[in-house]
Amino acid sequence: MSDFDKDLLDLLIQKELDGVLSDEEFEQLESVLKQDDSAIRYYSKNMVLCSLFQGHDSLELFSTTSREKTDEVLDINTVMRSMAQNEQIAQTVATESEVAADVTVNSKLKKPFCFKELEKFNKVFNAMVALAAVLMFMFIVYVNIYPPKYSVSVARVVDQIGVVWDDNSASLESSDRIMTNQLPFVMKAGVLEILYDNGVNILIEGPAEFRIGSRDIFVSYGRVFSKVSEKGLGFAIESPFVQFVDLGTEFGVDVEHNGTSELHVIDGQVRFYASIGEECLSKKIVYEQSALRFCPQSGATDYIAYMGEKYARKISSETGIVWRGQKKLDLADMVGGGDGFGTGRLNDGISHKGEITQLNLLGVQRKNKEFIPIISSQFIDGIFVPNGPTHIDSAGTVYSDFESTNDKYYLGVLNGAWHQNKDASVPRHSLRLGDKVYGSQGSPAIYIHANQGITFDLAAIRKYTDMKAVRLSARCGISDTYADYAADMRAVRNFYIERPQASFYVIVDGKERFVRKDVTYLDGAIEIAIELDSNDRYLTLATTQGSDNSNDGDWTFFAGPFLDLEQ
Repeated sequence: MSDFDKDLLDLLIQKELDGVLSDEEFEQLESVLKQDDSAIRYYSKNMVLCSLFQGHDSLELFSTTSREKTDEVLDINTVMRSMAQNEQIAQTVATESEVAADVTVNSKLKKPFCFKELEKFNKVFNAMVALAAVLMFMFIVYVNIYPPKYSVSVARVVDQIGVVWDDNSASLESSDRIMTNQLPFVMKAGVLEILYDNGVNILIEGPAEFRIGSRDIFVSYGRVFSKVSEKGLGFAIESPFVQFVDLGTEFGVDVEHNGTSELHVIDGQVRFYASIGEECLSKKIVYEQSALRFCPQSGATDYIAYMGEKYARKISSETGIVWRGQKKLDLADMVGGGDGFGTGRLNDGISHKGEITQLNLLGVQRKNKEFIPIISSQFIDGIFVPNGPTHIDSAGTVYSDFESTNDKYYLGVLNGAWHQNKDASVPRHSLRLGDKVYGSQGSPAIYIHANQGITFDLAAIRKYTDMKAVRLSARCGISDTYADYAADMRAVRNFYIERPQASFYVIVDGKERFVRKDVTYLDGAIEIAIELDSNDRYLTLATTQGSDNSNDGDWTFFAGPFLDLEQ
């Protein structure tokens, strides 16, 4: 039957029907069919007849194969030309009368040969062949007009936080596998983390609409962060008008509903390609710490300010963390009930009942307990009022070198920096060090009026962030604003200290790492820089009243208290 290997083709057809054809065998099958028209007819006849007799729809049989081979399909012109050529060279088929003339009666036959049965068989066979030809023709036309799209599993869901899916969208759960060529996924809110099998890590923030490809992701709108592995080089994020192709990097993309797209390259390089229809409007290589925006309405591509920290780069549903690449953790934010990355509430703080709440109680308070564990924060071990040897952490550590104090404190430990006198001699105002005002989100501070102390749990912070806290940096001092209200206080107060003094302590696991005693507001801002290692557990900040034996006027605070993080 012509030049092709029938046994080989039978084997390949059987494997195709069983769904076990390998990539190499698929290419071998394609090669056979391309080289021999008779092989195409043989293949078509077998596949269609198998479909008919086994009760399968031929279109479904072909469209559900698992290979992504959509570019090359059987050419209808080639098939029709082959059928015409075959008709010209085909052998003549005898008619019924010619067959009858050649028939001789065998004396052993009990019943003569029945041409009516032969005619009935021929009609059935001809009908089947005609139906098969029609189905084959329909299939060839279909795959030429609508090339089949094949789905393959390429990625899985790693984690998600607060994801809300659109009512008309499919949803994804943690550990779900994701197939290519599915309908778009639509997120109303939350953050979804996806890991491709080639090591490409993707985080998508809602609201967003996206489709997963084998080596890309198409984003109709939304915010996406990509960290590409060595095996994933060339991975692309596609938007309606822009293609972002990785050249070994970490980068973030924003796509608005109107198609405006931004690229922020965190590390490495990205190929930026903007077009409308077939017209290329911009093609650039964008380097780390750089950003571009493309506006389809104007067709303009502009460099913009780099903002890499707006992209979620790591999440943990177990701890609730959404890390956006920050390399500094804000201890003041933790005092306000946050995780150190901006989730705390400004002007909330820790009362000496051990509660994180808004602090507005004015006037001096007296301690009622020595060490108070903070149950409502996983990062804060506890608070205390220092007075000589004092219990400073939940491990029972006692620090012996605090000076003796009057056991009094003011307000509580505050995420912020403001002071107000109960007698109205000093209105509520923001505190200042070295002419810089503190107590805002951009300039955080811990107001810790003497005499008070707070201890942070470094082990809990390392576990939560999955990073190392390597350094504490801060400034400390008594607010410069004390001088602003000196005359008013002298005029109305019976007791007034011209130049209040206070002391500052930084202690790690019971060992002092920084001590500065008898500081006044004239000393301005005092810099603190302390190296930390992975064995350090408890970090303590404290203030005491100083040698003037009074905490009156001790507007003491730690400004910009940050932990430097490293992965």
